[in-house]
Amino acid sequence: MTAPFGAGSRFVWLADTSVCQRCPEDLLAEFDRTLPAIPESTVLLLTTTNKPDGRIKSTKLLQQQALEIRQALGDRPKAALSLLRIAQIQRQQGELDTALTTIESALTIIESLRSNLA
Repeated sequence: MTAPFGAGSRFVWLADTSVCQRCPEDLLAEFDRTLPAIPESTVLLLTTTNKPDGRIKSTKLLQQQALEIRQALGDRPKAALSLLRIAQIQRQQGELDTALTTIESALTIIESLRSNLA
């Protein structure tokens, strides 16, 4: 798969994609390789009629990528939200200790934000 991102400044829409419902390992590997290479000026939009399945690796990969982008932008409230979503996926996958650590990281951000309001 060659990413249609070029040098950036593009809008790429994957309409009615099943990437978050089922994703073969070879496609997941390509997705993992391609996502970090998307230029900052490019927008990748994934839409589907079904709710993403939090149990599969591609959904977890997208949540992790969203977290990294939000952290890089310094968007702490959205980073906390991403951590919450990742913890929910980890819990669904039975990774309870990891989910606890992840949600604690989210709570640390939330408490920091809350203390800045006082």
